[in-house]
Amino acid sequence: MDKTLSHAPLNNELQSRLTSLYNIPQWLWEAQAKDKDYNGFFYGAHTGHESHTSIFRFMIKYVTGETRTAESVLPEIRYRWHILTFVSYWKTEGTVRLLCLFPKEDFSGYASLRGDMKQAFEETSTDTLSSHPFAAHPLVLKQVTRLYDQAIRQFRGYVRETEEHRPSIEKPHTNYVAMHELARHTMHCSEVLATALNVMKNMLEEFDRVTSTCKLELKPTSYDPGPEIRHRNSVLQFMHNRSLAIEDRLRNEINLALHITSQHANKLSAEIAEAARVDSRTQKTISVLGLLFLPGTFISALFSMSFFNFTQATSTSPASWSMSPKFWIYWVVAIPITALTVATWWIWQKSLLTPNSNLSTGKTVRRCPTPSHAYNTSKV
Repeated sequence: MDKTLSHAPLNNELQSRLTSLYNIPQWLWEAQAKDKDYNGFFYGAHTGHESHTSIFRFMIKYVTGETRTAESVLPEIRYRWHILTFVSYWKTEGTVRLLCLFPKEDFSGYASLRGDMKQAFEETSTDTLSSHPFAAHPLVLKQVTRLYDQAIRQFRGYVRETEEHRPSIEKPHTNYVAMHELARHTMHCSEVLATALNVMKNMLEEFDRVTSTCKLELKPTSYDPGPEIRHRNSVLQFMHNRSLAIEDRLRNEINLALHITSQHANKLSAEIAEAARVDSRTQKTISVLGLLFLPGTFISALFSMSFFNFTQATSTSPASWSMSPKFWIYWVVAIPITALTVATWWIWQKSLLTPNSNLSTGKTVRRCPTPSHAYNTSKV
């Protein structure tokens, strides 16, 4: 078996040739045209003991860039999707073909992956690749798990950044839109990883079926890709659990930010209430002073009399002040009226506070209506 590595744009003519050569079903080309409608699948077909075709897809969301602003801890994230579709064709005579189908509009974006795949195949012997229908799968899964790991680490870094720059009650400035956008990305990571695990489950089931079917054709010394495939399955399971944990961590940060914002609002309300209480005490003081002086002023105006008299100086006597001998009448009338006014105001205030005092002490007054009819509940 000779190794041949090449790449070419996919057109209708090439699709027809690949379909006939490698037993590819027509629905694959329809799935390639729809791209993101299928975020993962597996297909396996074994024609007797001569050939086997397996088709599988993985999707990976990854960050391509970011735009940061001074107002927000989290940046605006730019992202793309890796849509990785593979077709593995194997024949007992030693023919192995691995087709990597990438989206037409982003073919150049997979240059790094193509280079890594090429290096992996060059480092693997031809005897190993041709020894089992699933011999090429571990090489693909190694690159796929690496891409998943890189994507999860990218989004985990943003979640960690959120945790390190938590808002405070004094400065509760939080970009909720950016946090919910990040939550959307982490949910997509968990979704595609769950789909990848389903792909791996079907792949392992097909592997067990093919291995038992081809047991007579495989050499005793043939390479067994089963342990490596199962290892990659366990790695994807670990990544899925980590993605779910990242999702929970971000949800916890969002809830914390909401609680901090609520506490900040409560603190502002308490400060406003305290300022209102201070204003109320000031107004009450002014009111009491008015109660003290206004009655006397009213009585003085009512009597319309001058209790003090200023006598200018003459040649025989100096200037002097004199007080009316009836000044006591003012006090006899003003003091009782002032006391009566203050007492009336005090009693009125106490009557207003009486219902609130029941609430503050936790007491509730229940009024039970008197039944207008009596019912006999005894059995007859």
